[in-house]
Amino acid sequence: MGRSNRNQADQTPEVLIQEDVMTWELAASMLPLVRRIVDDLMASDRQLLLIEEKRDLLFQKRSSLDWKGRSDLYHSQDEIKRLSSHLRGLLVELEQVGITLLDAERGMIGFPTLVNNRRAFFTWRPGEAGIEWWCYSSEPDRRHVPQSWKKESWHKRAPGANAA
Repeated sequence: MGRSNRNQADQTPEVLIQEDVMTWELAASMLPLVRRIVDDLMASDRQLLLIEEKRDLLFQKRSSLDWKGRSDLYHSQDEIKRLSSHLRGLLVELEQVGITLLDAERGMIGFPTLVNNRRAFFTWRPGEAGIEWWCYSSEPDRRHVPQSWKKESWHKRAPGANAA
């Protein structure tokens, strides 16, 4: 009780908590799941844009629409709500596995890590075969992941691991 209330920001650690840090190997192992989520995210986003365009055109003509046109307008509004909810769910799914959507337009995602005690991300976007890039969280430029960061797990290096 006798202590003064100091600014909480003074007590915030400079580095991430260990649970928020991924190794390259962990990020690479998550890529198949993340790839499916991002593919669904990008496809749903494209579909949402098309339906929004259709809805906007119908809305401009709403006073002269026949019954089918009005039905299409209402259906497009329902579909926009459904797709928007689906997109939010996909973003939550990424968040739950610890992934950050860095660039929604390109579908670039980030796997949180630390580089020189600074927050950074291993990055991947659709069309890339694997995780070959990283960037600091405050900088847009991506850099190649050094080979020394790509450590194989112990079970791949174990004697007989390559035996068929």
